[in-house]
Amino acid sequence: MWCSLLFTFALLALCPLGKQVKVNLQWAICDADPQTVLRKLGEDGTREPYKKTPITYYDTDPPSYSWGGLMFRTKTRRDEELSAVKVHFDPRTFLCVWDRYGNNTSFACQIQSLLDGRRKLWTDEQIRFAERFQRVHWTDLVGFGPNPNPKWRLNISDHEGVFDDVQAETFHLMELEVKVLRYEADEVYGDISKYLREHNISLCYEQEPRTLRLFRSMGYNRSHKSLIKQYE
Repeated sequence: MWCSLLFTFALLALCPLGKQVKVNLQWAICDADPQTVLRKLGEDGTREPYKKTPITYYDTDPPSYSWGGLMFRTKTRRDEELSAVKVHFDPRTFLCVWDRYGNNTSFACQIQSLLDGRRKLWTDEQIRFAERFQRVHWTDLVGFGPNPNPKWRLNISDHEGVFDDVQAETFHLMELEVKVLRYEADEVYGDISKYLREHNISLCYEQEPRTLRLFRSMGYNRSHKSLIKQYE
């Protein structure tokens, strides 16, 4: 019964005033670089991105929280720097979406806040939100970045999507995202996956959030998640 209540609350969070539920379909791409991907998709490989804004990920060193679904980052939106706390799965806030990587779909909520010159990265609201999910040792969080994050708008199999690349040193952490209504997610995911295969796009073996891919590329793995036990 409790699970049913959580699911109901989640739907209410996602569907104020009758709005339909949407899901973010995402593909982790492991080609050499974004220019290679653009050329494979029939785009101009020299085409400039519509946006170039840096992103920094935060975690302990070695990383611990991200493996459990609690993620911290700072980025730029409309020329304003903001911080974000994202959780998989906590339906008790208004900014929630379904995220899908491969066959895994999870419910994710986040709270974003403009930095606006303040010294603290995380607001009291973000701190309370994160600690509903898990106790956080805030002074141990360190930044991984800033990393360049160019983005391109693409039409993929008749669907509007965003292709972007987080360049962390020599690594290109590329991702394609397409937003669709939840009821059509399976069909669209299958169609676009087929389209990418037909264009020889190299999909990563691990279809998972980019934060985790970043830490894997740095040599970390899920065994470091046990570090969190020290703080509980």
